[in-house]
Amino acid sequence: MMSRIKYLVIIFAGIISSVTIQAQWNLEKCPTKNNLNSVSLIDTDSGWIVGDKGTIMFRSGVEWKEYQKFTNEDLNSVFMLNRNDAWVVGSNGTIIHFNGKDWESYKSPTRCDLFSVSFRDSENGIAVGDFGTILFYRNGSWNLSESGIRGNFYSVFFGEDEAWIGGGLECVNVPILKMGITKNENFLINSIDPNATIRSIIFSSPEDGWAAGSPSTLLHFDGRQWEKAGINNDFSSLNSVFFSKENKGIGVGYGGTILTCTDNVWNKEKIMTTQNLNGAVITRNKYLAVGDSGTIISRDPGSENILSDPYKSNPGISKIYPNPCDEFLNVIIPSEIDNLSIRLTVSNLSGEIIMQKELRLSTRSLTYTLVTSDLKDGLYLLKTAVGGRTIVNKFIVRH
Repeated sequence: MMSRIKYLVIIFAGIISSVTIQAQWNLEKCPTKNNLNSVSLIDTDSGWIVGDKGTIMFRSGVEWKEYQKFTNEDLNSVFMLNRNDAWVVGSNGTIIHFNGKDWESYKSPTRCDLFSVSFRDSENGIAVGDFGTILFYRNGSWNLSESGIRGNFYSVFFGEDEAWIGGGLECVNVPILKMGITKNENFLINSIDPNATIRSIIFSSPEDGWAAGSPSTLLHFDGRQWEKAGINNDFSSLNSVFFSKENKGIGVGYGGTILTCTDNVWNKEKIMTTQNLNGAVITRNKYLAVGDSGTIISRDPGSENILSDPYKSNPGISKIYPNPCDEFLNVIIPSEIDNLSIRLTVSNLSGEIIMQKELRLSTRSLTYTLVTSDLKDGLYLLKTAVGGRTIVNKFIVRH
């Protein structure tokens, strides 16, 4: 076969700080409750999400819409080359291709579950899966390559001259493989800690790579070796890691865990979901993650630290605290005109009105306490209408 495993390598560098940031994460509307496993975006308005039971969704404007189902297999990974060229792999050797108009089934040389797919260009791709399965795409067809490894492969990244593969199996030395793309060569040089399982691997350059997995594993490659990052606080096991061309990163995993990286510093973020997150991507500074039970969460450009100081959110008309809140939320409404009618409206992200209050401003400043103990954990909108003006604050309920 054309491939050749050159060396397996050691693992990981980088720093995760103990800072917990409160960026503006939004829960997006999803047309399915199936588990979502992978996401790929070319731009903020062009992308695909895949999941269990043949789920395929596409971005239409600001919404995600479900594509007509033509398979019931679980779909585990999607990779977009451009708007008109995308690949998906899944259970029982499923391979499907988007040709710019329709998705079509592709002949697969295996019945093993496939977990990840990556392309160097439109003519060269790799898919990996159960029991050491490695498939190469060349000359318009997929072919099986013998790896000689019993472990499961969960992630692959196809670079210019080599491919990196992540995986794991108890008592089998797998975690990270480096495969040199040369003719008729296949040999294993080195191995890593057999207790680690790598679920995701990404490179922003040949000298800068990241891998994530379990137990609570995040690794960095500096062009010479893999090293484990120091960390000042605990984080759950990760299912996905992604880095943009601007060297901004995101890692997501169990229990809604989200880590973000800027300038080589990792931060653990607080969010509103406890669902496992399985895939993540960054494009044009938009962060997006998908997970179990149809979970889609995103953070838009310019939203960083919007909740870090609740008194700065809307100076001069309304101030809210504490944010996030638990049992109550205080709303301070200053005004230079007495005896104004005030309307406070709380709604969820779907636009459903949760509560509405009519008040009277009889002093130069009014503090009103909203009871939030009965609200579910999540992100809410507070509209304050006073003196012909309306301002919208976002607040988080976290019990």
